[in-house]
Amino acid sequence: MANIARTILCWILPLMFIMAGAMKLYPFFPGVYKEMVSKFKIYNKAFPTAWVGYSPDPDLYRIFVGSMELSSGLGVLLGPTGLRKMGCCILTVIMIGAIFTHFFFLEFIPSLVPIVYMTWTLYVLWADMQNEAKSIKTD
Repeated sequence: MANIARTILCWILPLMFIMAGAMKLYPFFPGVYKEMVSKFKIYNKAFPTAWVGYSPDPDLYRIFVGSMELSSGLGVLLGPTGLRKMGCCILTVIMIGAIFTHFFFLEFIPSLVPIVYMTWTLYVLWADMQNEAKSIKTD
């Protein structure tokens, strides 16, 4: 039963990242897309280089984050073990950035979503490493 739950979690997570990345890139849902565009106009001020005077273009920042979420989600969903691990690591870094951004703007309740996503991503990474360790032992 635990393996079924783990498999379901390992399939749902990348689908959620694919959906989140696609919503940042394409106006499937115009209201959500407009909100993403307006949020990234604010969130680019929390970018780490903003402290030295450089803030990225909000649209390029949104497109970069969305494309990384989309491509990493596809890698975790469809890729071999190495690509899954790399996708999980990239998604973890993106979620750390999202958590930092929400804390920067004192948005503590919205920061729970990236905290849960990051924990889930680390779980998927751990599960992949456990499966790889089991396959090495059996060989």
